[in-house]
Amino acid sequence: MTVEIWMGKNFDTSYEREAVGIFLDDMEFRFGNEEKLHLVLMDYYIENRQIDLTVLKNDAIIPIELKECHEPFLASENGDWCTPSGYIVGSEDRNPFQQIYENRLKWLNLLKGNKHKFRCLETATDNRPFWCSTYIVAISPSLHPDTTNKISSDSWWFRLFGLDELAKKIEFETHKYMNFSDDELRNIASDLLSLKQKSHQTTKNIAEWENKLKEREERLEKRELEIKQKEKELAKREEFLGIQEAKFKKWADELQNWVDELHKAKESL
Repeated sequence: MTVEIWMGKNFDTSYEREAVGIFLDDMEFRFGNEEKLHLVLMDYYIENRQIDLTVLKNDAIIPIELKECHEPFLASENGDWCTPSGYIVGSEDRNPFQQIYENRLKWLNLLKGNKHKFRCLETATDNRPFWCSTYIVAISPSLHPDTTNKISSDSWWFRLFGLDELAKKIEFETHKYMNFSDDELRNIASDLLSLKQKSHQTTKNIAEWENKLKEREERLEKRELEIKQKEKELAKREEFLGIQEAKFKKWADELQNWVDELHKAKESL
């Protein structure tokens, strides 16, 4: 498998855990059979700053902030991201853009301070190689089509996607200065961030089989009810036939008696 999971700690909220599970399934479905390595870093810290997700590729580092929202909202660089109902996307003190901007600075400092550990960065003479090319706010379960994105084009590094399209977008993100080896990617996770590699059991196939099993059980229950109904109808039919058979036997006996009496009458003549 070319998708590896590296974790700091487990997410606090159920929506984050559910969203991450869906994202990991999507990543494994899209990249699981490829040779190119993808590391998914989960719920970790850089300089006391918590970061939800980050995808490491040989040619890109992509930090991701997860948010849950089912309504449209206005995304801006300053001020709350509010929905029509008054729900605030993100925290009250910082909107998601401001959070991801802080993540951008943390990653710059981390890579710049350890540039001697990476072949593609050790000869850098300015900050360009250290800036991650893309920083994503991912809305779970999806981005409402009526959402308005007012983020300035000056913030060219910012992306706003739905969770349902996140894995697909990651496929095309690259950084012209980054060319990490697989070992260097793993060293970022294990040495620089002190993360532990975890296994991930794909829940999508399990869920599909559970749904199929549930459907089968429902079909069996329905079939059992149909069989019971047929058995009741058959019992009524057998009862009816039994009654009819008794009547026919009675009529046959009466007919035989009449025939016998007729023969006796003819003999007496």
